[in-house]
Amino acid sequence: MKIRYKLFLAILVTAFVSVFALQQAQRYSFEKGLKRYSDSSRFERLAPLILGLTDIYVRDGSWGALQGQRRLPIPELLVRSEGQQGDRSSRHRPRKFFSGLTLLDSDKKPIAGAFHVPIGASKAIEHNGQVIGYLALSRGPRAARLIDRNFAKQQQAGTIWAAVVILIGALLSAFLISRSLGRPIKNLVEQVQKLSDGEYSFSFVGEKSDEFISLSRNLNSLAATLRENRQNRQQWISDISHELRTPVAVLQAEIECIEDGHKAMNMDSLLSLKSEVNRLSHLISDLHQLTQADSGSMSFDFSMCDLATEIENAVAANRERFSEKELSVSVELEKMPLVFGDIYRLRQVVNNLIENTLRYTDAQGVFRISWRAYDGGVELLFEDSSPAVPDSSIPKLFERLYRVDPSRNRATGASGLGLSICHAIIDGHGGTINADKSDLGGLLIRFSLPCEEKGSTS
Repeated sequence: MKIRYKLFLAILVTAFVSVFALQQAQRYSFEKGLKRYSDSSRFERLAPLILGLTDIYVRDGSWGALQGQRRLPIPELLVRSEGQQGDRSSRHRPRKFFSGLTLLDSDKKPIAGAFHVPIGASKAIEHNGQVIGYLALSRGPRAARLIDRNFAKQQQAGTIWAAVVILIGALLSAFLISRSLGRPIKNLVEQVQKLSDGEYSFSFVGEKSDEFISLSRNLNSLAATLRENRQNRQQWISDISHELRTPVAVLQAEIECIEDGHKAMNMDSLLSLKSEVNRLSHLISDLHQLTQADSGSMSFDFSMCDLATEIENAVAANRERFSEKELSVSVELEKMPLVFGDIYRLRQVVNNLIENTLRYTDAQGVFRISWRAYDGGVELLFEDSSPAVPDSSIPKLFERLYRVDPSRNRATGASGLGLSICHAIIDGHGGTINADKSDLGGLLIRFSLPCEEKGSTS
């Protein structure tokens, strides 16, 4: 069953049960109220009888004169009382209306009157502040028929008609509500089906400003994300194919030249082939690490480590290359505390950032490494001089295979994955890494690391 029909039936059944319960409650309340009103009215009209019975008790000192009588002296007392008020028709009412009365003593034991009918409400008969007996009304079938005839049937008929009107209104409301809610749900189902079919180029907007509009916006956002992911995946596959194709093509050309005799098989040829193989191996290793980061399986061996010494050793190992480019190197890591991390992975980050500077910083430039403390950790800054990175490219530097200048990157042998790997490693340490413009005229890379152990080794 479709949800619109379920909703329609749910509203209709709820309305029916509510109307039925309301009708039963109204009926019960009416009957109880009518009973109280009827009893009160009858006792008011029986006031002369109560006075007469009191006089009899006071005269005789007991109820002995009325003991066992089947009828109380109702006509004489009431006719005399009502006749004084000038109501001629009242002569015939008491004989019909007050047919079942019972006189009870102070212990509510029957003395006179209607012994054969159930006793209902009672009124105390008092003399000098003391209860000397009770006058009780009967609850026989004739009284019940009188209530039904005069009041209950009319009220029930009115209630039934009101219930019918309410149910018709509920039926119409249920139809309109189920229809208004069913339409956007149907549209959402259709759009989700499009998503499952791989169609992400759509924009669905709800008809009203409610939860459906929020859901439609989230659905649009999901479609945009899926569309972007598909485009990124396609671009990723294309870039990887290109990166793999380049060293393979060079290897194939070198080997063909040797096979055709255009190039001798000597040490220079072997070194050239080895260089391309190393480039291919490095690219595959980078891709593998990023795949591990995506799947959450990149392993870390955390411990307290001296990162300052590692950075100084890495700079010293590349001192000759810095000299070749005439780069002025400044390492300002005095009194830097130990950090909590994987020294092997952090060494990768340091080497990638140094390599990035060596590849792209102009000759006779400046390279500076410094640190500063923050609450619970340290922040390291790697800065170099020109060339600067365009503002539009800075947020994209950590994207995979992104190059500010593709031709220059490929010429230097870079794969465009180094900063992406740095981002994955720092993120695995619970730190942050970002890029900005450097005061030296080039690029500033800053990343943070904790100085205290925050979890177990993973």
